[in-house]
Amino acid sequence: MFGAISPTEEIGLILVPLMNSVLNLLAGFLIPASAIPGYYIWIYWINPNAYYLSGVLKAVLTGLQFVCTEDELAAFPYPGNTDDTYEFPDCESIPPENEYSTLVVNSTFTACQFCPVTSGDQVLEQFGVPGYDQWVSVGALVGFTFFSWTVGYLGFRYLRYLSR
Repeated sequence: MFGAISPTEEIGLILVPLMNSVLNLLAGFLIPASAIPGYYIWIYWINPNAYYLSGVLKAVLTGLQFVCTEDELAAFPYPGNTDDTYEFPDCESIPPENEYSTLVVNSTFTACQFCPVTSGDQVLEQFGVPGYDQWVSVGALVGFTFFSWTVGYLGFRYLRYLSR
């Protein structure tokens, strides 16, 4: 679409990668939608890459469960002490930060270990993927496709930059 409305091939070859870079940057993956400044958020909502990304992430990650291996466990220092002044005497008695934390006690470490990511829904929440159905993403992509074809056709048909 951007190449079709460019005055020359050279400008089109410069403009298309530049616009794709901006759209990829503001698609909600590199910069989550919640962190995009308010004056740029409109680019996120008209961005076909954002709808593609949210649709794929929802299709792949919804309901998916992860199991951490020993190497993937995160650890924090053991909170217990001997004089019982601490509120939690062992790792099992610590309430989890959220519903996704699972504490694992390993006897060879003096730390409490937990699996930081246990479900695909947690990843969707972390990236701020919108709550709409993945079919909304499909519909938006079909709409963007027809819009781009229309703008490209009209650009080729009616824009004339060369004068004879």
